[in-house]
Amino acid sequence: MKTYKHYKMPFLFILLLGLVFLFHDHQIDLFLMSMIFDENNGFTYQNNFWLEKIFHKGGVLLVGAIGVGILSRMVYLFKNRQINKEKLLELGFLFCSVLISVIVIKFLKSITVLACPWNLEAFGGSRPFQPLWTLFSKDYRIGYCFPSGHASAGYSFFALYFARALHHEPIKKNLLPGFFLGLIFGVTQQFRGAHFASHDLATIMLCLWIPWVLSSIIWLIRKSGGNYFSKIKRYIYKI
Repeated sequence: MKTYKHYKMPFLFILLLGLVFLFHDHQIDLFLMSMIFDENNGFTYQNNFWLEKIFHKGGVLLVGAIGVGILSRMVYLFKNRQINKEKLLELGFLFCSVLISVIVIKFLKSITVLACPWNLEAFGGSRPFQPLWTLFSKDYRIGYCFPSGHASAGYSFFALYFARALHHEPIKKNLLPGFFLGLIFGVTQQFRGAHFASHDLATIMLCLWIPWVLSSIIWLIRKSGGNYFSKIKRYIYKI
């Protein structure tokens, strides 16, 4: 890793941030949601069996199972005498990045005030539509909605791209599992009236930014000549 592989990422973050503002503050979100909302029946897919039970609740179980699988594979590799250092680091990076992404987004949902579509006056709720600059305003109660939490369970697997790039050249197709999984989860919640498109765009940005930061830290450690794996291994053995 002599040269930094992800130097173009900050430009993508700026683009995504701009799209979040564009969709939310220029009411593209409201326009798209109005195409789903029915004035007589509300969000008709809100309690749809497939969307609620399979893609929403079932999706959480699926990602949990994947996480357990990654962790189990790490334990197996670590206990194996013929340890594959590269694979162990990649799996450890993937697991930590996914976990951190989900936790960070869940935390942000607990401190931001933007409301979910189904809670807005425009869609039969009681809360007004708020501009993005009021995101952390104390004048409104917590919305528990921004960024999109369920979509983060899928988009957090963007980390696979960065994990594989730790020892190999970046391959864009490694972004696809996270993209499609996040898209399915995100669209599911949008059709149920739980999130706007801008909520998902913010989640995409964060789920790219977090593994980018982690991979940047590893790159800096490597560039400084630090033997990160040996230090981590010695520390674990001391526990």
